[in-house]
Amino acid sequence: MSDNSRTISLGLAKVEYGEVDAGGGMQTTLTQMGYTLLDSFELTTDEPDVTELNVEEIDSPIDLSGKFGKIVYEWDIANPNVSEMAATGGGTADTTNNEWAAPDAWSPIEKAFVFTPKKGFIHKIPRGSLIAYPKGGFKQSDPQVWHMKVTVLKNTSAAPRYLKLMTTPVVEKVATPTFSPASWEQSAGVTLSVTLACSTDGATIYYTTDGSTPTAESTAYSTAISVTATTTIKAIGIKQGMTNSDVASKTYTKPE
Repeated sequence: MSDNSRTISLGLAKVEYGEVDAGGGMQTTLTQMGYTLLDSFELTTDEPDVTELNVEEIDSPIDLSGKFGKIVYEWDIANPNVSEMAATGGGTADTTNNEWAAPDAWSPIEKAFVFTPKKGFIHKIPRGSLIAYPKGGFKQSDPQVWHMKVTVLKNTSAAPRYLKLMTTPVVEKVATPTFSPASWEQSAGVTLSVTLACSTDGATIYYTTDGSTPTAESTAYSTAISVTATTTIKAIGIKQGMTNSDVASKTYTKPE
C-alpha cells in the first residue's frame, strides 16, 4: 500500500469463501470459515480521501483499480480448524494431533470471498489473493492468533467483472417491544397500568390502542398507559439507521 493509503475499520460477523468462478461472476457456492473472528476487520485502499464505500459509487460491478487503487482486507482469527487452515492457508493439517504446519513458502491462494461486517454492507470479492500467517506459533496448542490478508484481484475472463461491494445492506433490527404486566389480573383493580420497554438503546416506542398498526406517526411512548376497559395495545420500536422492530400486540381483557 502507498504512504497515502486509508484504512477503514469494520466489525466482522462472518467470512465465506469458495472457488473462483471461471466465468468471471461471483461464486455462489460458499463455505463459512470455522474460526473465531476477532474484531479487527480492516479495509485498506490507496485512495487517501476514501472514508467509506458508498453503494451509489459502486452500484454495479466495476474495476476499482483506477478508482480506489489497491484494496486489501485484513483480519485476525483464533481457534482455527486445522483442516480448514490447510484449505485456505496452505500447509499440512495433522487432524490426529490437531496441529497445522505452515507451508514452506507463503504462496497466495486465490479464492472468492464474501465478508459480512457487523454493520454496513456485504462485501463480495469474486477473486482475491489470500495469505494466512501466524502471530503466535505454528501449533494449535500454542497461544496464538492468525492473521488473514486478502488482496483484491481483477478477474480474468472473456467478459470480466471485478470487485463488487455493498450490494446487500446488513442493517440491525430494533428489538420487539415488550409489555408488562403479562395480563390483567383481578387484583390489579379497575385501572391497569401498562408499561412498554425496548432493549435497543436509543429506540423510540410508538403505540396504538385502537387496533391499528403503529407507525412513527403514532403516539410516542413516554409513561405508563392507563387501561380501564378491554384494550389491544400494539407497539413498534423505531431507531434511525436501523430496521423497525416487529409489531408487538397484547390484548388486556378486563376481569369480570
